[in-house]
Amino acid sequence: MEGQSAPIPTREAKRASSMTETTVEEAINLQETARCRALVAKDIGALSELIAPCLVHVHATGVIEDRNSYLASVSDKLEFLHVERRTLSIVDHGGFAIATGQLDQIVRNRFTDQTHDMKMVTSQLWVQQDGEWRQASFHATRLP
Repeated sequence: MEGQSAPIPTREAKRASSMTETTVEEAINLQETARCRALVAKDIGALSELIAPCLVHVHATGVIEDRNSYLASVSDKLEFLHVERRTLSIVDHGGFAIATGQLDQIVRNRFTDQTHDMKMVTSQLWVQQDGEWRQASFHATRLP
C-alpha cells in the first residue's frame, strides 16, 4: 500500500527469527545450571538425567571417567561445596553444541578429607537426545 511504511520488527519478531540459536543457548544454560545445582545437592538422580550414556568426563586432575564411574565418584567420593559457572559460551552445531567457559568449584575428597578450591576452564559437548540436551563430554583444565 502506497504511503504506508513497513512495520518495525518487535523484539519478539527479532527473537523469533533467531529462535533456534537462542533456544539452544538458553536450553544448555538451563541444563548447565541444573547440573551445577545437582552436584552441590548431591542429587544423583537429577545429575544422571543431565548426562548422556556415552559421557566422557575428564577431571582437572587428568582422571578420566565414564558415566557410571563419574556418578559413583559424585555419590561416594566427591563433595561439591560450591560450584559457580562464571562464563559459558555456546556454539550450536545442529544436534550438538560446544560450550566453553570458566567454572569455579570447591570440592572435598571424602576419602582424604582434602578440599580443593579450583578455578578452571571447561569444554563441554552437549548432544540432543530424546528432545533433551545432555552432556556427552566434559574436560576441565585448571587456570594458573
